[in-house]
Amino acid sequence: MIKTTRRWHSTSDRPQLLASISIGTQSDKGVVFRRLQTGDNQFKTEDWPNEFVVYRRVMEERLTFARRPARFSVRVNVDGVDISIVRR
Repeated sequence: MIKTTRRWHSTSDRPQLLASISIGTQSDKGVVFRRLQTGDNQFKTEDWPNEFVVYRRVMEERLTFARRPARFSVRVNVDGVDISIVRR
């Protein structure tokens, strides 16, 4: 991504259109916001900006969901009797 950003700034007739690239990443430690500013050589961790709070919540919910134990249910009819098997 850094190479692509540099290429954009060196070849575009409007390099100012790309001021930074922001990403949210998930890890076992939670959800982290990182930003690559124009001219930087690496993404830097920053506090989540207010305008991205909704995205942070979505990522946190997905991370929480991924940690939950698997759940499933099966419904079977045996000799006219409904049996439900639920794993939690």
